[in-house]
Amino acid sequence: MFVGINETGSSSSSIDIPLVSVSGKNSKIIVNGRVSLGPGSRLDVCGGKLTLEDKVFISNDVNIICHKEIHIGRECTIATGVLMRDSDGHAISTDGTPPTIQMKEIKIGENVWVGAKSIILKGVNIGDGAVIAAGGVVTKSVEPKTLVGGNPARTITNTVKWK
Repeated sequence: MFVGINETGSSSSSIDIPLVSVSGKNSKIIVNGRVSLGPGSRLDVCGGKLTLEDKVFISNDVNIICHKEIHIGRECTIATGVLMRDSDGHAISTDGTPPTIQMKEIKIGENVWVGAKSIILKGVNIGDGAVIAAGGVVTKSVEPKTLVGGNPARTITNTVKWK
């Protein structure tokens, strides 16, 4: 869904407004301090709990889809175009049993930088001070102060520091 404000006149422009959608029983978004949500970003909480701690910066065109629980710690930077989802999104089965949607929590520690167009998938814990390189696909947990990148993301170094 696109939400925007259009201005007309001698020149036209469009401003993308962040979309926040909360639906389903027991859904909630908890904001514990100052949070910045960039243009075109979407927070979609459907039956889950999304917690954003103080000084979280979410850039443009970020999609956070929460069906279970996602927690983003203090002073995190989520760069442009990141996708974060704590479920498969569709019910699937590979063994003949009835299809179900698999859901697992995502926990992002404090002072984490998630690079542009990265993907964070269900069940991932990212430790304090970690950095996800641009375009990284994170399918497994990341230790604190570790730089990971690639598809699937792998450790590049475990001595990263950033501000």
